[in-house]
Amino acid sequence: KFASADRDFVVNRLHYGLGRWLIVNWNFYDGSRFSHYLKTFGLSHPDDMARFVLMTYHNYLNDLELNTSEIAAALINERASKKSK
Repeated sequence: KFASADRDFVVNRLHYGLGRWLIVNWNFYDGSRFSHYLKTFGLSHPDDMARFVLMTYHNYLNDLELNTSEIAAALINERASKKSK
């Protein structure tokens, strides 16, 4: 179901379930090796890190390009626009 659904729908739907699980168990708040790796893309907020993982995993399952830098840039811009509001 995850792979066959629309990426944005799935990511929004799973953010508070699987996304929260990723944040807590992969220590995005406290810092882990993986969260430090995600910071190299410019991601600093744990919610953005979880969305990044879900988006790139969906692309991977559908044999699409991962587009990591594009996804990271979109998440960073989205976070900046939320801050400015």
